[in-house]
Amino acid sequence: MQTVQAVIDRIEDSIHAVLLVGEDEKERIVSVEALPDGVKEGEWLQLTIDDDQVTHIQQDREETERRESRIKNKMQQLQQKKGNRF
Repeated sequence: MQTVQAVIDRIEDSIHAVLLVGEDEKERIVSVEALPDGVKEGEWLQLTIDDDQVTHIQQDREETERRESRIKNKMQQLQQKKGNRF
């Protein structure tokens, strides 16, 4: 059994979610019903995997906030360097 991070890359037809799992961002498709309530594309999760099957999915709000903050800071740096092109 292992626990890995994943991000919700996209949701297709409100039925399946495509997750990018681990550092190598391996695609894994899960049912939207298996996701925690209220999560959306771009949010981070903790997956528990046992025998190559996802056995538990938990929302990782802390990682989502950390990544959003990092992106916001990078965008601000770009705006300062390029002069409000964004």
